[in-house]
Amino acid sequence: MTVSHRSNARRRAVRRRLDREAAFVAAPEAYHHGGNPEAVLQAAGSVIDSNRPIAPEHADTISVVTDNLNIVVETYGDAAHAIRRWFAQMAEPGAGH
Repeated sequence: MTVSHRSNARRRAVRRRLDREAAFVAAPEAYHHGGNPEAVLQAAGSVIDSNRPIAPEHADTISVVTDNLNIVVETYGDAAHAIRRWFAQMAEPGAGH
């Protein structure tokens, strides 16, 4: 593999990661406004292992959507875990929907 092929492959990998992160950031906001819960869970699954820092405004969105202003969300992975925990809690009997 030549240097230019490696460079192109690296750019594509970065683009895919950024696309997944952008989709994840958009999904909870869309859900909050009546969107598909399955799309949120799929988007969360795509970034669940990410250690990349998430912007504070996106972390705030996660706090609002999950109705938990005390959670600590520093990375995309933290945010994805918070979303998954929230959906799991909402599925429990007696949970307020």
